[in-house]
Amino acid sequence: PQRLQGVTDTRAGWIARALFWFTRRKLGREWEPLRVAAHNPAVLGAVVGFEGSWTRASRLPARLRTLVSIKTSALVGCPA
Repeated sequence: PQRLQGVTDTRAGWIARALFWFTRRKLGREWEPLRVAAHNPAVLGAVVGFEGSWTRASRLPARLRTLVSIKTSALVGCPA
């Protein structure tokens, strides 16, 4: 199966480039799903909103949140 390539810095808008920079700074590496989502501004906004909400979620302990994330990735076939 062929995968969708992420948006390069030269083709990305200024908001997407700022998000790429911030993500590299925070994670210390690229986050490919963000680059793929940058193909569509509405999708990019939804991904950023979801990730921000997920990060701020306080009803679940951090350890359980991590386990949920791993299980969800496994269910949707996300490579490790």
